[in-house]
Amino acid sequence: MKNDDRVDRWNVGRMYVPGIFFLESGFAPAGAGAEHGNLEGAKQYRNCQFFTPETRSSTHFFWNYLHNYDLDDPTIALSLRDSMIEGFNEDRSIIEEQQKTFDADPDFKMHGIAADAPLAHFRWTLGRMIEEERRRAAQAKEAGAAEGAAATRVAVPVKAAAAKAVDPDAAVAGG
Repeated sequence: MKNDDRVDRWNVGRMYVPGIFFLESGFAPAGAGAEHGNLEGAKQYRNCQFFTPETRSSTHFFWNYLHNYDLDDPTIALSLRDSMIEGFNEDRSIIEEQQKTFDADPDFKMHGIAADAPLAHFRWTLGRMIEEERRRAAQAKEAGAAEGAAATRVAVPVKAAAAKAVDPDAAVAGG
């Protein structure tokens, strides 16, 4: 495709809670039938971004950006990398200022605007998952306490396994 050719394009984003985002994008010659699966001559992109909390106030952000054309031309991958970094850096100062607000007032609740609807839905879904996890943990604790009180105690050697607790609030710190 040349820069002045008409194209059909698509962007399909998927968010997997708690922190994986996939974006599939593409451009195909206009009218070629990409919407029906004919991707001949299409330029396709796959982007994956995933986040994992490091501390209560910091998060690791990992990403990749793949393409399916001119694979021998490194300038395309470099351009995609640079675009991803540029986009993140545009948001960096906002993210850092939001974190300062959360640090100063841990009970602060952000108020979204209409454009934030997908983010609001993500937060709502994540919040539901956290509450469900807490509910199940409380039920398990209650069941274990009731079972322990009613059971005859028998000493059985058990090999201990190390586990690391994760603060679910840390997963949403910083937005």
